[in-house]
Amino acid sequence: MPKRTPGSCPTQFWLGGSTTSPGTNFVTVDGTPISNTFAFWASGQPDGGGGADNCLEMRKSYGYLMNDVLCMTSQGFICQILL
Repeated sequence: MPKRTPGSCPTQFWLGGSTTSPGTNFVTVDGTPISNTFAFWASGQPDGGGGADNCLEMRKSYGYLMNDVLCMTSQGFICQILL
């Protein structure tokens, strides 16, 4: 695993969720629905970003809670693997 210097870690991460249309529920990459009332959304989220926020991230500035964001945003990602 690559080493990182303190303070160089990403503060936003892709979580592998998306929606086809703002205002509709997000789904994970395997199609599992994520409710818009799910407890781990940041306050006021998902807000749709004026119709453009179709991907799901976790953001440090929101207390590592979920946020909807533009899919073209460059950031780290979190993967889940079976052990």
